[in-house]
Amino acid sequence: MAEALEISGLDHVVLHCRDTATSRAFYTEILGMGVRMESDDYVFLACGAQVVALFRATEGLPSQRKEMDHLAFTVNSTYDETLARLSALGIEVETRAGNPRCIYLIDPDGHRIQILAAGG
Repeated sequence: MAEALEISGLDHVVLHCRDTATSRAFYTEILGMGVRMESDDYVFLACGAQVVALFRATEGLPSQRKEMDHLAFTVNSTYDETLARLSALGIEVETRAGNPRCIYLIDPDGHRIQILAAGG
């Protein structure tokens, strides 16, 4: 049997969306990602060393097809700081009882996003 590849990291994740401008605003203004490149049909966003790519959906959204459960991001702020910032931005969140790092929210296209806060 051939030797398995050794994955060195995650390059990018593609999320399909109804409106790239609305999703771009969410990921840049709420989650603080920077735009690497964009067109009318896609936006590539910097997420640390990785990329989140938003592509205009041509058929049903993956969140409607249940192809992905959630996408998880880490942040350097604490749980309380992160909750306060999201609240100030008017973002509804869910938390996981007993885990002071996990915060969940939904993006404009119904993708479930997990935020893992630093520390406790």
